Order: sequence, then structure tokens, then C-alpha cells
Amino acid sequence: MYYKEIHKKLFLVNDSFFQNSILLYISSVCIAALATGFLIPYVRSIALRYNIVDQPNKRKQHKKEIVRLGGVAIIIGYAISLLSIYLFGAFSGLSLEFAGIIIHIFLASVAFFLIGLFDDIFSLSPFLRLILQLLISSYLWGNGIRIDLIDLSWTNIWSSYIELPNVVSWIITLLWISGITNAINWIDGLDGLAAGSVAISSLGIIVVGLKLNQTSCIFLITALIGSCLGFLRFNYNPARIIMGDSGSYFIGSTISISSLLTCNSNTFSNLENINILRPDLLLLLLFIPIFDMIYVISSRLYNGQLPFYPDRSHIHHQMLRAGFNTKNTVELIYLFTFLFCLIAILIS
Repeated sequence: MYYKEIHKKLFLVNDSFFQNSILLYISSVCIAALATGFLIPYVRSIALRYNIVDQPNKRKQHKKEIVRLGGVAIIIGYAISLLSIYLFGAFSGLSLEFAGIIIHIFLASVAFFLIGLFDDIFSLSPFLRLILQLLISSYLWGNGIRIDLIDLSWTNIWSSYIELPNVVSWIITLLWISGITNAINWIDGLDGLAAGSVAISSLGIIVVGLKLNQTSCIFLITALIGSCLGFLRFNYNPARIIMGDSGSYFIGSTISISSLLTCNSNTFSNLENINILRPDLLLLLLFIPIFDMIYVISSRLYNGQLPFYPDRSHIHHQMLRAGFNTKNTVELIYLFTFLFCLIAILIS
């Protein structure tokens, strides 16, 4: 009922439109899931033919080589979903300005995907990857996908917003987009962990967005959920394919970018091009990858290591060493992700 009132107030439409929008949301998830699941066997066959596989080593959990091009199926399934609902008229109500922002988001996510794809095939330097990610994030910042103000009214200490100077806005936006993209890449260390966690967080972002009247990016997130679910059928333990850096960069960038525009306390930001960030919601919705990244970087720096080179200091590695098996570790992280998302929904 609450969701129905939101749609009526935001779009000034009738019950028929409300019912159609629900159908489109569900259709977006289903189309992405079916398309991704359908494509994975073909992607796997091509990868095996050209030997694009991930080799086991002492840092990785799998004991035999496994195809690492799952990201190709994920992004194609995602694109098919967006194209399908576009043909159904899902984006017809968007302003021209916000339609342009949607295009920028998609192009940036594709660019992140290509960085990961080249890394999967040619093994790029982590510093080169980071530089390219920062350039893409700067492109987004320059096209209106940015953090302009921070809403601290939820603290009961500040009653208003903190306006960010352009330089600070640019730095924080780059840190968020590139940081979350890499954080999702870093938790992709166990079968099904990254895809399942992103699907749960994405669902939380949708509910929060509806409560905050921010619905313009929902189709980007529903397509992401569907792609992750379609991929999970082949990626859950024991996995037959992994998403690789191409997949983790794609889903990480998509959720990081979409979350900036969804966890936004300015109802009319799509008209005024002002993004008022709710940091408490963002941190809760993506708490696990954020906490994991902070913990890993701190641990590596404490031990005199560079923070960008991989090791086995992640949360999921710690849980495995504590005696949990792979499935239990993944399921527990799913549970904690769900609980943090539930808290974000309740306080939004």
C-alpha cells in the first residue's frame, strides 16, 4: 500500500500504471535471469575452447581450473533485460536529462566490464586498472552522477545538509564508485558469494529507493538482480563457472553508481540535478564489502604490504580458517547482508 502511494505521488498515474510497473519490475528480473542462464553454457564452451580459465593456486579456493568469463553472460543478460523493458515503454516517463544519465551509467558499467575482461585475458597491472577506474568515475562525476550534499539530519546532531566543494565532491564520488567496484571484486573469492551478496543488497536498494521516492534507476537494479540470480545457478558451490574480474567489476560498478542516485534524499534530484546523499543507508546496504575492504587494506598496511595485491586476509578466508565450510560461510555472509539491508530499510 505504501509503495502504491509513492508511485501515485511521484508519477501522478492510475492503478493500471501501478500494476504495469510491478509487472515490468518482475519482468526485468526474469528476463535478465533467463537470458544470463541461457548464455552461460555457450560462454563456458567458448572459454574452454580458447583456454580462458582461472588456474588454482594457494590463494584461491578452487582446486582445479575453472572458466572465468561468467561476466560476459551477466552483462549480455543485463543488456537484454534493459532493451526488453525499453521496448515495453519502461523509460518513457523519464525526463530527457535523466534518460541521458541512465545512458552514462550503462556506458560506464560497460567500460568497467571491459577493464575486467582485459584483465581476465591479459592480466593487467592493478595500478593501471585503478587509474582507468578513476578516469571512468571522473567521467560520471562530470555528467551529473556525483555527491553534491551529504544529509546528516538522521544523526540528530546536524539538522541540515553539508554542501561539498567541487573538489571534495569529486574525490568522494571517485572513492565511492571505484572503492565499491573493487570491494565487490575482492569479496568474489567463494562460489556464489559476490553474485548472491549483490543481489541481496540490490533488493535492499530498491526498497530504500521506493521509500525515498527515487525510482528512476530501479530498472537498472532489477536487471542486475536478475543477471546475478541467473548466474548463481551455475556459480553456487560447486561452481561450474566464475564471473571473473569482468563480472565483478560490472556488477560492482553498477550497484555503486545506481546506489548514489537511489539512496538520495532529494525527491526531485532528477529535475534539479542535485544529489543529497544518505551515507548511513549506503554504508548499511553495502556494509559487508565495505568492511571487508577496510579490514583487508588495514591488515596489509599493518604487515608492510601493498594494499592492491591479493592475499587470504579477507573475511571469508578468516571464516574458513575458523572452521566454516564454503557453503556455510557464503550463507552466513548472505544472512548478515540481509540483516544490514533490513536495518537500512527500517531507518530510511
